[in-house]
Amino acid sequence: MSRALRGASLITVIALVMAIAGWRLLSDRNGAGDGDGPPRTAAVVVDRYLDALQRRDEEAIVALAPPGYDAGDDVGDRLARYGGIRPGAQTSLTSDITPTVMTVRIRAIAAAGQQLRWTENLVRRQRGWYVLLGSRPTRAGERPSSSTTRP
Repeated sequence: MSRALRGASLITVIALVMAIAGWRLLSDRNGAGDGDGPPRTAAVVVDRYLDALQRRDEEAIVALAPPGYDAGDDVGDRLARYGGIRPGAQTSLTSDITPTVMTVRIRAIAAAGQQLRWTENLVRRQRGWYVLLGSRPTRAGERPSSSTTRP
């Protein structure tokens, strides 16, 4: 094989690899997920959560909870405490427990101007990330967890 032919083949392979990489980036939409599916990155779920808090969008926040979780009470609590936060919240993501659980520390300014600081936990399920709101329902045949309170 001549040098010119090998060089042309190499350029063709490089162009093909770059085209595939670009297509994957575009199809993944920077970790946003498939259509209405869960975000594929923890950073995207945090952005969606903060946006929903700013807009006081209960439905959008419920959609960020893991499938099957009863998040209604927790979402109401978060909206009462943090709903209407100003844009520009500062966040810090850490993974202290496992690669499937992350903690986000949030610093924001409330609509009334006071400083807010709180943490949320994120969990990875199947192919997406969720804000850990609410509780998982007890499955058939599963015993409820023991109480930690004394009579």
